[in-house]
Amino acid sequence: MEHTFKEIGSLLKDGPINGKESLFLEIFDIILSCTSQEEAKEHFSSEFLSSILKFSDWNLEYKSIIYKIFINIFSEEDLNDHLSESKVIIDLFDLSLSDITNKNSIHADSASMLLSNITRCHNSCKRISDCECPLSQTLHKLVAAFTIVGYNISCSLDQLAMVLCNLSQLTDVRKIMTQSDHCMLQKLVPFMNHESNVRRRGIIGVVHNCAFDSSVHDWLLSIDVDILPRLLLPLAGPEQFDDEDNDKLPIELQYLPDTKTREPDPEIRKQILETLNQLCATRSGRQFLRDHNSYIILRELHKWEEDTSALLACENVVDILIRTEDEIGIDHLKSVEIPSDLQEKFKNLSSD
Repeated sequence: MEHTFKEIGSLLKDGPINGKESLFLEIFDIILSCTSQEEAKEHFSSEFLSSILKFSDWNLEYKSIIYKIFINIFSEEDLNDHLSESKVIIDLFDLSLSDITNKNSIHADSASMLLSNITRCHNSCKRISDCECPLSQTLHKLVAAFTIVGYNISCSLDQLAMVLCNLSQLTDVRKIMTQSDHCMLQKLVPFMNHESNVRRRGIIGVVHNCAFDSSVHDWLLSIDVDILPRLLLPLAGPEQFDDEDNDKLPIELQYLPDTKTREPDPEIRKQILETLNQLCATRSGRQFLRDHNSYIILRELHKWEEDTSALLACENVVDILIRTEDEIGIDHLKSVEIPSDLQEKFKNLSSD
């Protein structure tokens, strides 16, 4: 294996050579087959990947197989983390961004998948964030490509939802996304109820991450974003309520048809419930959820839910909402210091 990679490396180091197209195509087929072999991992150095990258603009066929190679390599968590500090991360981001923002690129979905894999690593996200200047401009490009209907004539760009979700792990990214003058989050939240599972999962993940910052809760719940009905609607079923209960619900949840179904993905339901839990961190957030009768949606969900993790997440929110503020005894739940031994105990309970 080592001898093979040395030979391949020597052939790749000078870049494309006219008249040798078929030879290099065979080489890339060999590299692609190696991406599934454990013993090949140690040979995928940043220098080796940079040599491959030289061929990305030679022709469309080369670019297709090169994207497949990089997608496979960065699907490996340990390799991803190992390469996170290298320049090749930035080069791959720039290549991918170029294809994603090119409305006629046939490689935009592959580019989105590659970035989805790369940005799963927190260190890679940080590397990209530190090198993109200005970061807000790059985020606007990604959001535009994702949200404009028919942006690319041949690619769905669904995986961009996961890219945006992964990037929102970073505080700097969340600050940009939640700045009211950018209108970035407002453009994304309609996709929380999209037909694509990938789009729903990714954008709900963005909201979930943004909700960790309690300073933006009032803004999230305000008419500017109106996040509560978008969170509750996927959790609502066909149950009918009396007029008094309906009148307290957000208008989007009033008098739903008996054909209404809940979000089918238990992981998405769990993430929505965790977001609601975050919004209960402040007294104003808790009162807003109570005033809008969130409890009855969660009550019916609890009767229906069969997934253990989602059921526990539902109970966590309900336990807060049914308590009075006197019983809670504190305005901001995140200001409570939890002893480390109890933190570990709660973590173990959640994992069980």
